[in-house]
Amino acid sequence: MDVDQLEDLVDEPGERLPLATWGEGRAVVALLRVMSTWDDPRARVAGELASELGRRLPAEE
Repeated sequence: MDVDQLEDLVDEPGERLPLATWGEGRAVVALLRVMSTWDDPRARVAGELASELGRRLPAEE
């Protein structure tokens, strides 16, 4: 999957889905932040998605 395809997926409209627990959401954000440091063109998309999801997670449970 290339960068453009990833960006298209992130930008798809639709309703929000409550699919993860607080801990699972934090784990996904942490993984995306690690991926954003990789030497790969897709790393930027991972960082942007981590930021977006991180803003939506509650501060603490």
